[in-house]
Amino acid sequence: MKTTLHKALLMAALALGLMNSPCFAMISIHEVTAEEAKEWKFEVRALPAGPEDVRVEFEFPAEGKFKDYRRVDFRMQEDDGKMLAVLELKEERTKDGRVLVSFATSRENLGKIALWVVIGGGARVGGAYQIQPKSFVDLGKLK
Repeated sequence: MKTTLHKALLMAALALGLMNSPCFAMISIHEVTAEEAKEWKFEVRALPAGPEDVRVEFEFPAEGKFKDYRRVDFRMQEDDGKMLAVLELKEERTKDGRVLVSFATSRENLGKIALWVVIGGGARVGGAYQIQPKSFVDLGKLK
């Protein structure tokens, strides 16, 4: 009987602890347009990384609505929406306070990749600004 009571109290405490923990809810995603990217001083650059590969650099100022950004996610998915990978990119800070992230991929896979600038503070995530790198670079201009 005493063991049963202890188990019941342990389960109740565990349930209360889970109810008070942060929730991983869906976040709102905003697709960044070319006009917004220009207004917010976003830069997407493509550099050759071999005969069939490309290195993409994404840079933005950590100010205004992006002052307290949390991270930049690299997201890759198939055309049918099936997720292939989600990674948090390592950031570098430039001398003028901008954030720079980069990655390399094959040119044919560039259209499957999105970058999310995740904003929000503390345990709450406010949303993400999605950049489609392929929309911002001209692979035809690369040697």
